[in-house]
Amino acid sequence: MPEILERIIKRAPPPADLIPGYTIHSTIGESEKAVVYLAQSEELAREIALKVTAVDGGEDAGVHALLAREY
Repeated sequence: MPEILERIIKRAPPPADLIPGYTIHSTIGESEKAVVYLAQSEELAREIALKVTAVDGGEDAGVHALLAREY
């Protein structure tokens, strides 16, 4: 299991540099299968809300549609 998914399940804060291109500052929300972080986007040069899900949809079209709606 990827480290980020293990951390979501355990509700552990990620290291600031866990996701390339983002510096994570804090957790601002969470649900059973996702965590929303306050992060700095290197590309946008501003703070953003970064949602990381613990859903492994693989080729499941339903999961892809759900994530596309949230985007």
